[in-house]
Amino acid sequence: MFALLSTLLEVVSAHAGRLFDGRRTARDSEVAEHLLEIVLAVQELCVRGDRLLSHVDGVLAAADDGDPGRPASFEAERSTEFERLLRTQVAAVDELRTRLGDSQLLLATVDPGFQLDLVPFLDVKSGLLTRWTQQVEQSRYSTTTLFFLPAAELRRVLAVGREHADGGGLGSERTAYLLAFADSLREVRAHELRDIRLPAAREAGRIRGELEAARSDLHRAKALCTQLSDSVVAAVGPEALARLRRRLATR
Repeated sequence: MFALLSTLLEVVSAHAGRLFDGRRTARDSEVAEHLLEIVLAVQELCVRGDRLLSHVDGVLAAADDGDPGRPASFEAERSTEFERLLRTQVAAVDELRTRLGDSQLLLATVDPGFQLDLVPFLDVKSGLLTRWTQQVEQSRYSTTTLFFLPAAELRRVLAVGREHADGGGLGSERTAYLLAFADSLREVRAHELRDIRLPAAREAGRIRGELEAARSDLHRAKALCTQLSDSVVAAVGPEALARLRRRLATR
């Protein structure tokens, strides 16, 4: 899901420069608050994402050790922590989807294209954020859940979704989008490891490759958060930004 986060931030950042035009001081402040909420939410997702990936590192290291005498409680404790992080991540993704949805109309008044670009992510029934949370319900420990769709597949699915987006979502003609998503997910599942707690030696190299790609996506998401925050500072000034942060911190 790390490529999903970085791709979402790419879309938001691409529009950010057009959100502040210097002529709507009050509106700019309101837009800035919404954008800052998005940045803070994604930053929290990135922190937990780092911890989830570190968990997988630990699983692979334990598999490399091949210690048959390792206490069962070691794996039980690791699994419990992983599940806790994943549950929190699911709740946070749902919260981010709601926050972005609440911001859509405001952002659309400044840049109409923004709303349409967000639809494939936010559609309640079929959007990518919803599909990821559904994937978690089906399989908590699979590599498909942890990594979801690679960036190239995400862009292909998003392009199809954008073609069928309207102000109300993906609309009734969403078949092409659903087929594109199903094809991409089927391809990923064909090569998935169903339980990352039990990696075979022959699978460790591939999983490490996916971990490396996930960390690259995570780094990209963090960089885009910084870039977006800098755009907000440039638009409203550091003092206004500090006030926004204090207000958000008290919620």
